[in-house]
Amino acid sequence: MQVQRIHIKNFQRHADLKLDFKSDINVITGLTDSGKSGVFRAMEWLFNFSNISESDYRKEGTKETSVKVWLVNDFQVERIRSNTINRYILSKENCEDKIFDSFGKNTPEEIVEVFGINTINVDDEHINLNFASQDQLNFLLDSTYSDTFKAKLFNKLTGNEVLDKAFKELNRENLRFNREIKETEENLVKQEEQLSEYSLSYKKLKKKLCLVTEQYEKIKEEMEIYEHLKNLSEKLKANKEQNEFVNFKTSQIKTISDKKIKELKEQAEQLKQIQELSYELEAINNNLETVKKQKNNIKVVKFDEKQLINKAETLQKMKQLNEELSLNIEQLQTTTIDKKVLKDRLNKSQEELEKIWKEQKICPLCQRKVKERKKIKRIY
Repeated sequence: MQVQRIHIKNFQRHADLKLDFKSDINVITGLTDSGKSGVFRAMEWLFNFSNISESDYRKEGTKETSVKVWLVNDFQVERIRSNTINRYILSKENCEDKIFDSFGKNTPEEIVEVFGINTINVDDEHINLNFASQDQLNFLLDSTYSDTFKAKLFNKLTGNEVLDKAFKELNRENLRFNREIKETEENLVKQEEQLSEYSLSYKKLKKKLCLVTEQYEKIKEEMEIYEHLKNLSEKLKANKEQNEFVNFKTSQIKTISDKKIKELKEQAEQLKQIQELSYELEAINNNLETVKKQKNNIKVVKFDEKQLINKAETLQKMKQLNEELSLNIEQLQTTTIDKKVLKDRLNKSQEELEKIWKEQKICPLCQRKVKERKKIKRIY
């Protein structure tokens, strides 16, 4: 930023100095030790680019030092330093002044922005190109800096640093792209080889698929035939089982001859007699207790023991006949003979048996005269 005017108070030899600057080059001349360098140091001190101590810049016998400049952007910047004050004042016409106190070694940002002067950072070194000592050469010619440092500084000033970074980044990207292209080409070759192998495998698998499809169709047709045969086999098996069952039932059917029927009729008559005797025996058992109680009043009757044994054996035989008759009746139930005819015959036999019993007047067991007889229970 261009300085139009400067006002220096109590800085080294200058008690109160005012200077105006032109827009072109300004040269300060004078005798040795007249204060030319003091003006330069005062500007360095104002821009906070100086490391000079307070005892070196304070005019002897004074308590406060100040330097104020007027800039072409209509701002005025003043720095004031005393034993108790370290202050910047930023002012502009028709605007309220801004005061910055206790800022330390760092210049307030607003002041730096108004000055428009910044240091350049190269290799962690802060360089100010706006101020230089009287015996210091141009930074390009100064031997205190190495050629590498000068090149970096020159690139930073000219903007080549951005280009260098861009070229470096471009080279890195170019190397990366070349690597990726090479890897891509290698992968492409591998993929082409794999594609060729896959193509051969695809043809083989397609051929196998055709064969499998044909076999599947054949198997499908055979499965349909198998299911049809299976259903027929199940039906044939069911028919066979039914046929065997019919044959079995047929084999169970037995025909009975007239002679057998006559024998069965006789056995039925004997069974009726046994049943009648059984009823009478039950009545005797029921009266047994009463007989025991009245035994003293019962007269002793002589009986033929041999005849009683014969009757008991006859009763035993009749019992066996009864059992055989029961078995025969069960066999009769499985036959196909007309039950109605057989029932009529048996009923007729029973009627004849009842007639015979009615004609009997003496009990074969007790040899007593029977007044009334119980009606024989019909079998059917």
